Amino acid sequence: MYNKYQNLKSVNDIIPLLDDDNKLVLPICFSTIKILQTYLDSKEEKYMFMDRNNSTITGLMVKIYKCFIECVDAYSKDKSEIISLYERIIYEAFIKQKYLIKHGVKVQEHYRLIAYKNRFDYYKKTNHAVNDNLNGYNSCRNTKFLELLKKDGFTLENLENNKKWKLDGKNFRQLLNDVEVDELYLSLYGISSDTIHSDWCEISQFHLIEDKNTHYMATNIEYQKSHYRQILLILGIVLSSIETYSKWLNVELDINLPTLNSLTKEIQRVNNLIFKHILNTYKDNYHKFLYD
Repeated sequence: MYNKYQNLKSVNDIIPLLDDDNKLVLPICFSTIKILQTYLDSKEEKYMFMDRNNSTITGLMVKIYKCFIECVDAYSKDKSEIISLYERIIYEAFIKQKYLIKHGVKVQEHYRLIAYKNRFDYYKKTNHAVNDNLNGYNSCRNTKFLELLKKDGFTLENLENNKKWKLDGKNFRQLLNDVEVDELYLSLYGISSDTIHSDWCEISQFHLIEDKNTHYMATNIEYQKSHYRQILLILGIVLSSIETYSKWLNVELDINLPTLNSLTKEIQRVNNLIFKHILNTYKDNYHKFLYD
């Protein structure tokens, strides 16, 4: 891939390109999507088909890819609320991907097993309900559950005997602390949960408008204009995920794509320059971002 970012050496090179998303922000997002497509749509048989434990890693990477495409689309359409919906989803997928890579097959197997908890609970509740009006529906769901369980190499006994229904017995913050720095938890996971759970701070910020005199509120059905610092924060997570995934591919499947690795690093470098500019703006004139 041609590296069109090599001449961007400093923050001063970046600043003139931020007045129009088509100059830099969207191009680095589209380049990242292209990198992901190349990684995930390889024609090599040994790459495309892998055992179910290794597939946990690739499946999470595909989810990040699809969610990031939606983020970029929402950003290009000035739909800030939609970007926020995906922020925590992408971050959680990245942390789980990194944790599963670090701890290997045993934890990857547990990750697959605990995914059946709700299906197992439903099975136990409905398996003997022969006179229920939903009997056909229940039978269909439960048959699919048993088929999936068998394909994954598990039994009902495995589920009965499982004592830990959180991944490796840990909550998300404990998973994060194992692979990342804790400072990211509140900003990237804690606060972003407002959007997932429809909490008041998200509702009041995105979906209502306030009368400044009375503080009464009214509906706001217009989307909030997006800003590049929002999409580029998510881009940073995606790039870190690609880097993690690339190293795993090299170790686990002996696949190395140096051109993609080099371009990923270049986009990371450019993204870091933009964030250096953003942080400088916060430092010198934080009012600029209060309502922008």
